[in-house]
Amino acid sequence: MELKRTLCLRVLPLLLVATAISSAATVQILASSAGCVQCGTFSNIQPGDTVTFTGYTPAQIVNLAAGTYTITNAATSGTYSAWQATTGGNWYWDFGVANAATGYVYLADYVGTSPGVGANYSTQALMAGATGIKTYDGNTQLSATTTASFTDTLTLASQTTLDFYIMDASLANTAGGIALTFTQVQTGVPEPASFLLVGTVLAAACLRLRRRA
Repeated sequence: MELKRTLCLRVLPLLLVATAISSAATVQILASSAGCVQCGTFSNIQPGDTVTFTGYTPAQIVNLAAGTYTITNAATSGTYSAWQATTGGNWYWDFGVANAATGYVYLADYVGTSPGVGANYSTQALMAGATGIKTYDGNTQLSATTTASFTDTLTLASQTTLDFYIMDASLANTAGGIALTFTQVQTGVPEPASFLLVGTVLAAACLRLRRRA
């Protein structure tokens, strides 16, 4: 009887919270460190390719849970609103997402004028506030027409550590960066359904125990 009370008082609240939590994470990609060896132009990296980071330090989200995520622009001004290729050069907005263990590229997203051709502006503010533009994942055009409204999706089949980088292999004299927010819109299967089932059964048992008491 005491064990049943312990389950009701301690385990049930945790199960109920677990079924309600929606994961979100923000990552900041610093242009001066987070490039990739193969990165040179927007067209030479596509989803499904493999990249390496020898000599670079990509930003990371560690152990992101299985599920589907929306990716949005987290900075429309300041350091992480765009990145500059070289000191005094033009400003860009792009990023890649790869599996930290294998280098497999999930996303290769950028602001462009056409597939494989990145757009650039003379100042960071102009790039961050650009409107009427096109956005791409590899050669696939996305829906956003401003940097502020950028959105894409990513589905992970299992818990994964992700590497984030800008599409440049020469990071000397770069500045700025990109900030992204990942918001989980669908959890992995079947774990959440199992939590809900166990939680429902335990709740019914607790209610029955309380009535007996």
